[in-house]
Amino acid sequence: MGWCLNRWSQLPRVMGLQLSSASLATRVISGAGLAALVFLAFYYLPANLSALVSGSLTPSSAAAVSSMATSLVGSTPIIGLVLAVLVFLGAVLRGSKVYGVVLIVIGMLFATYTYLLLHGGLIGVTLPSNLSSGASGNFAIDVSLLMVVLLVPSLLTVVKGTLLLAVHE
Repeated sequence: MGWCLNRWSQLPRVMGLQLSSASLATRVISGAGLAALVFLAFYYLPANLSALVSGSLTPSSAAAVSSMATSLVGSTPIIGLVLAVLVFLGAVLRGSKVYGVVLIVIGMLFATYTYLLLHGGLIGVTLPSNLSSGASGNFAIDVSLLMVVLLVPSLLTVVKGTLLLAVHE
């Protein structure tokens, strides 16, 4: 039994992270699961929103919904793809010296994603004139308070990463 404990204490350390095959496998599996969820929620759904929504609509309504979805989502899917990779790295590197840096980047990217998705707090939409109900025009939705509330966890993640960096140095 003493030999087994001594054998585990001889495992290599990479960037301050103790590696064993069991802990590494657990980190990789949990990281892959979390990355898959982030990929689905922040990349796949926004990138395919118009196709998912317009499948059950009439062709004229589907075109209107597709153009609105494209204008609402914008360039956020590429950020979601990068977030999925970083979440995987964060799960694998948790406890290491670079984990704080990964948390800072994740927090900043989530804040950027939130800001871009909510268009800086004011979502403006132009309704096309070819809707079946005949409605057309412009409208804007003020979501600045919601944006501020959703930015708080991202900013706290950046603070946590900064504190972890200070502890490791």
